[in-house]
Amino acid sequence: MSPRLSRNGSSLDAPAPSRVVAVVVGIETYRSASIDGVASVPYARADADGFAASLREAYSDIEVDVQLLVNENALLIGLRESIRGRIKALRENDLFVFYHAGHGFCGKDGNRLAAWDMSRLEITDTTLMLREDILEPLRRCKHAGSLIFLGACAAGLSAVRGGEIDDLDTAEIAAAFDGGRNYGVFLSCSPGDKSYASIKLGHGVWTNFLLRAMLGEAEDALTPDRWLTDVGLRDWLRIEVPRFITRELSVRGSQTPQAILDEPHTFRIRQVPQSKADGAPKLSGLPLKNCDEYLQGIETGAIRQIEGFNKRNKLPNRLADSADRWVRRLLSDRITREMQELYSISKEILSLKSRDMRMESGDGQGELDAPMFRYSVASSQNPANCKEYAIQRRLVLRSGWTDNRSAIESIFGSQFQRMVIEIDFRTLAYADIVDRLEDMQAANGGSLQEDMGAKRVAYSAPDGAEFVIDLGRGRLEMSFGGRSGLEIIDAARNYKLQLTGPHSAMLAAPES
Repeated sequence: MSPRLSRNGSSLDAPAPSRVVAVVVGIETYRSASIDGVASVPYARADADGFAASLREAYSDIEVDVQLLVNENALLIGLRESIRGRIKALRENDLFVFYHAGHGFCGKDGNRLAAWDMSRLEITDTTLMLREDILEPLRRCKHAGSLIFLGACAAGLSAVRGGEIDDLDTAEIAAAFDGGRNYGVFLSCSPGDKSYASIKLGHGVWTNFLLRAMLGEAEDALTPDRWLTDVGLRDWLRIEVPRFITRELSVRGSQTPQAILDEPHTFRIRQVPQSKADGAPKLSGLPLKNCDEYLQGIETGAIRQIEGFNKRNKLPNRLADSADRWVRRLLSDRITREMQELYSISKEILSLKSRDMRMESGDGQGELDAPMFRYSVASSQNPANCKEYAIQRRLVLRSGWTDNRSAIESIFGSQFQRMVIEIDFRTLAYADIVDRLEDMQAANGGSLQEDMGAKRVAYSAPDGAEFVIDLGRGRLEMSFGGRSGLEIIDAARNYKLQLTGPHSAMLAAPES
């Protein structure tokens, strides 16, 4: 962060932070939910996890101290101790960040945020008081600035004992700050709104766009010199969140984010390096619920060229099950030899014993399992040409494979040409996919082809990279010009895919 500026651009010589100190809270389910009528908050845990990670990346050049408190770890007593202790320990050049995903409301005594052990029957004794527990302590300490993000609303709470509850009161929050502070308070919705979540995004809608901005993926929110400012973030969220809800959610309500800013001054949140505008990060804002990932290589050739083909045999003139079975029989011996050779090579190079491995082959198919990979091969009639065969090879890499990278490259060489990620298509909207790839095309050039009927879109980048997202088949295919083998994984990692399904040993960030 650079010096704070006045709205007319003059420097106020506010110091850049030397450290980020954060408390990040996500409460998805509450202890009293089953007996007290307190509704759950979908994806609050994922929201908190994502925000903590975005802070670490956004401020990777300085120390970032994040305390992440989710669900049962967000008891009221622990929350108070954590917040007050960290505020009390702030140094002059520290940036303090607070994030809360859960229930929030205004009661008769002011704004409150829910803790995991909240009870609507004893609301004042089981919730944080925003003014007393956070805002007032911040006023009394010297630090570089404060950012507060409240992904909270009163929806999902029934009437409480002793009076009704209402939406968070922004006037109370604004009154807690004075003009000499560098601060920004961002709220997920306006009075009367509800904060919505999205199955497709795997996040609250507001938090999803907040994460994109913090990670440098919101080009429209940046100044010409690539600063994400309080105003830029506020305006971008005000546009993108309602737009998404209108286009993607079938709800009657609305959600318009709001912000309380230090009006005389501009709060520069972070500067986004120019490299963030490259094609790779553009794809990272597209949430993909991955089911499986593997390297794929496909070999095709004329059936008449298969060893064992008899010239007296008649070539098929159409795709048929009988022709498919015939092709598998013709290729069976070749694939069995291939599997045996891979088994022997793998055993020797990786210093494995027979009991560490499993190999099966027959009927033109085969599988080879080792502790760090699973390899499979399957043959068939080529679906694109009935007079050809097709051999499809797959490689799935397991945890720990990076320790044996050179060995795996020696075993399999360059027989793979693409990476395939099988995805849960129910979590994606075709329009979102096209928007994302159109952004990549606008930023980097290249070409885009759509098949709206098949819900298939392909983008070819100037450097030879190609991305094909096929909702009909539920898969993303990636190839990178002349790269093959494990080089494909390196290239795919550069695109920082947002995978929301099971952990991927292949696409996880390399260990430092």
